Amino acid sequence: MKYLFISILLVLLVNCKLKKDDSSERFKQSKIKISYTTFNFGKITIGDTVNCTFFIKNISEEKFIIDTVGTSCGCTTTTFTKDSVQKNGFAKINIQYIADNVGKISKSIVASDNTQQSFHTFYLKGSVVSH
Repeated sequence: MKYLFISILLVLLVNCKLKKDDSSERFKQSKIKISYTTFNFGKITIGDTVNCTFFIKNISEEKFIIDTVGTSCGCTTTTFTKDSVQKNGFAKINIQYIADNVGKISKSIVASDNTQQSFHTFYLKGSVVSH
């Protein structure tokens, strides 16, 4: 009985240690530097396409990972770095906006990542005029 109790206790301790190590590895937080978060494209005409890229530098020892990137409407599409970024490396978020309405434009792009803040918002601004 004594050996059974010690064996169960040992299994529980090892299991808790393994779970702790696994979860800490998945949730390490990186630190980043973003040069700018707003791109002002000025004035364009309806039907024009605007492309821009936001660069994010990893300034920590931990790998930087962008999980997802979302936009505020269907007229804005994104591609982004899906691989982890090492220290001093750069991740990119590429934005494409196709002007479909006349007026002032302010589109938001939200990136979910493994920093302490856990997400960052980028903006695309300008105005669209008719032909």
